[in-house]
Amino acid sequence: MVEEINSSNIFPVEQQQELLGAQQPVEELDSIAQLQEAITSPEPQEDLSLTAGEITEFSQELRETFVALQESAEPFLDQSPLAEPVWEERTVELSDPEVAEIEVEEGVEPQSGEIIVEELAQAQEMVGAPMAADDPAEISPGEYEFALEQGEMAETIELEVGEEDTPIEVLEEVAGEIEATELEVEADVIITADDEVALEVRAAAEGLAGEFELIDETGDFLTEEVELAIAQEAAPALVEMEGFLAEDIEQEGNIIALNQGEIELELRATGETEVEVAVDSAAVESTLEEFIGAIEDVEQFLTDQPVSPNLVDRAADLEATLEENLVELEELGIEVGPEGEVEIEDDIFQPAMAEEPAALEEIFTGEGLRPGAALEAEGVADDALTRPLSDLIAPEELEEEGLEMTSPVDWQIYNQQGQMSSLIAIDQGQLLNILM
Repeated sequence: MVEEINSSNIFPVEQQQELLGAQQPVEELDSIAQLQEAITSPEPQEDLSLTAGEITEFSQELRETFVALQESAEPFLDQSPLAEPVWEERTVELSDPEVAEIEVEEGVEPQSGEIIVEELAQAQEMVGAPMAADDPAEISPGEYEFALEQGEMAETIELEVGEEDTPIEVLEEVAGEIEATELEVEADVIITADDEVALEVRAAAEGLAGEFELIDETGDFLTEEVELAIAQEAAPALVEMEGFLAEDIEQEGNIIALNQGEIELELRATGETEVEVAVDSAAVESTLEEFIGAIEDVEQFLTDQPVSPNLVDRAADLEATLEENLVELEELGIEVGPEGEVEIEDDIFQPAMAEEPAALEEIFTGEGLRPGAALEAEGVADDALTRPLSDLIAPEELEEEGLEMTSPVDWQIYNQQGQMSSLIAIDQGQLLNILM
């Protein structure tokens, strides 16, 4: 009787493992047939190639991530014709906002000063004598002519008064003629509670620049008939300013401009107020948080997606640059927490920026051995958004023959030579047009 042959009798377990290598766990096989099959049958290999849908998802996520990085870096770069970089944004604080209003241009040097307003500028004003509104006898009939002069400008006004013309009709006509001139002079008819009327003429602007003169040329309409007289002389503002970094000061009425309008003050009341012009630290905080968040999103993308080493290396350079920049930011009073939150100590930040206004610009856009983080981020984003996907996807994922092209969509694209080009090799802009 033939004894049943067991593979364990022929090949000990150790020899079976040696034959099998790492193809399957070591187990005692029951037959030579099983052992032979295990040795000759290759272990199933995992298909690492991407499907068309996965390539589409990769492309869309890549663009969203790196466009956000690009946009978050822009406020730190002085390259836009429409917007100034964030470090040039300014805030203004007044200890007494009732005394003055102030506007400053972006990029003006941080500074502080004090304004002492003793008297506001006054606009010239002339008022006529009141007269019965509906009594034609109040104004003598006739033809009149008078001139209105202001600065280097002058205009002549002609007037004809009939016997039945009432004072309210005549004065409304005169006020309308004055308003119609090109001079900065206004006119109204005042109506009192006693049904009397009077002519009021005033300069549109306060101060000496608005000063005007009304002169009778034919007849005595202004002096005798209307009895127009000065109610308020034109007068400049009396103001003292201390501490401002101003090479030139221009004053017109209650408007004061420093350094060709870099700082403009409008005086509103007498009194004193301290003024502080500072870098907008809140804007820097929020912009920096958005920038750091965009870099963190890039790191997450690199973790979630099968990216190539060259993109990983570029992102690593960006992270290293940011780490260096964060050390420099600490010296300016800018602290970044573990979750990317930003806090600025104004007691440190504002004096540092007043002493060196370009400090933030140098940190984020410096072009030394390692460019600033914003400049580096712009380069990384531009690289990621312009290179073909085949340069950005990990090599082991690029087994193009194994790509699963899902019908009915034909993911093969003809190039300019009429040859078929795969989805991962075409330009990203062209891919977007196909997917839209």
